[in-house]
Amino acid sequence: MNLPGKNHFKYKNGQENKISFKMITQILEEGRFLRPKYQTDMDEDKINEMVSSYLRNPTHLIFKNKIVVAVINEDKLYLIDGQHRLQMARELYVNYDKDDELCICY
Repeated sequence: MNLPGKNHFKYKNGQENKISFKMITQILEEGRFLRPKYQTDMDEDKINEMVSSYLRNPTHLIFKNKIVVAVINEDKLYLIDGQHRLQMARELYVNYDKDDELCICY
């Protein structure tokens, strides 16, 4: 299965890929990451707080860098956990020219 990002680990029932803020931005703009109905609404204050935290100390991202995505097929990528972190990555890329990486667990 060809999932976004650079393959980092393969597991029996999934894989973990590293994905750049640039690629996250592209995927979000394409609408490829879908939000299940049970996900909470986006909280702009939370996103802004995360952006500020990253700008103060980017190395702390490693403590919360995993995004969980359920794959129905290659066209259906459902965000299970991490929607605010993806938006943070987009904001950092678009507004601050930062291109770090997150880990997507599929």
